[in-house]
Amino acid sequence: MLYITCTISKEENEDVVADFLKSSRDMKLDNLKDHVPDWGIDLITDQGLYKSLPHIHGTEGFFAALFLKKKS
Repeated sequence: MLYITCTISKEENEDVVADFLKSSRDMKLDNLKDHVPDWGIDLITDQGLYKSLPHIHGTEGFFAALFLKKKS
């Protein structure tokens, strides 16, 4: 499941991801570095989240997190 926002707000991004993972024990966060081309690596945080920042990347502010269902 891909969670995407068009904001750079921690409350709408990282906090939502953390809350979702706490309440959905059968899901895990997947590292987006494994899914982007080389030119996009600098848009991925150390936690594996996509984050574009207007003042750094010269783009609109966007956020994405990729969730996978844990194998049982």
